[in-house]
Parts: sequence; structure tokens; C-alpha cells
Amino acid sequence: MVTGLQLTAAAVTNASVRASGFEFEKRFWIISAIYLVGFLLSVFDHTSFIVALRHLIAPSITRGSWDAAAFARIVIATGALFMFLSAALRTWGTAYLRTEVVHDTAQHSEALVADGPFRYTRNPLYLANLPMAAGISVLASRSGFVFLLLANWIFVYRLIFREEESLLKTQGESYRVYCRAVPRF
Repeated sequence: MVTGLQLTAAAVTNASVRASGFEFEKRFWIISAIYLVGFLLSVFDHTSFIVALRHLIAPSITRGSWDAAAFARIVIATGALFMFLSAALRTWGTAYLRTEVVHDTAQHSEALVADGPFRYTRNPLYLANLPMAAGISVLASRSGFVFLLLANWIFVYRLIFREEESLLKTQGESYRVYCRAVPRF
């Protein structure tokens, strides 16, 4: 039987899964490009996610009605709530790391942090990117919404696999113990 740790180790060693050094160093710009592409998809897909969701959930609500506006406000408020949760988690996680670690293009694996949100998830900052993507993407087109969620999910996983590989090399057994005790997400 294959354990989760063995699967992690196998995935980490697969070069096609983990982010390259370039991707890690330029992660801010790549994530920015993901959002740019996601919103530019509205050039091809003119239906907003909010309208598509309204047609899916409540097709009887007519365009321009008070109910349609109320529905849009609810979806946008839900997106704002996701953004707030993302900001809170990122703030909490950042409080346990030095600023130069969070904003540096170099990878830091010299110390293992297991306090604060790192007690519950090994990747609170990357985890926070996902509700952020969900919150922002409600303002995109249908295809933009799907692209933003999928592209963020895939890129976050690639970054995580790169960091896990580095932490396995530098921290060894202590990181393996941490992996057994704390889930990736």
C-alpha cells in the first residue's frame, strides 16, 4: 500500500509537476499574468460569471430586475468574503515569517516553521491564494472564472512541490515528521 508521504515524495521528484526555478523566482509576475489572461478572456466570452450563475441557479430572474441586481450583490459579497478570508489567512501566515522571506524571489528552506497557521496546514500562504482566486474570479467571464481557478490551483501546487523538495533536502526527517502531522492543505 502506498502512503501519502510516498506519493508526495514521488510527486516532488517528478520534474514535470514541480515549478522550475524561473517559475518560483517570477511567481508574482506569473500569478499576475494568470489574472490578466483570466480577465482578458472576456474578449471572447462576453457572459459574466455572475450572469451565467444566475441563469444556472435562478433562471426565472429576468435581466434588469431588482432580483437580478440583488443576486449580483450576493455573489459579489460572497466573493468579497472569500477575499477577506484569504487576506486574514495570508496575514496570519505572514506574521510567522520574516518579510524578507515572504517577498524574496529566492527560496528559503533553512528553517521549518510549525507555529500559527503552519500547525494546521503546511502551506497557509499558498492555500490563501485559492479563496483569493475564487473571490476575484466572480467578477470575470465564465471562461475567466474557470481559468482563474484552475490556473491558480495548478500553479500553487507546482510551487508547493518545489518547496517540498527543497525542505525534504534541507530538513530531512524533521520535515517528514511534519508532513505526517500536518496536511498540505
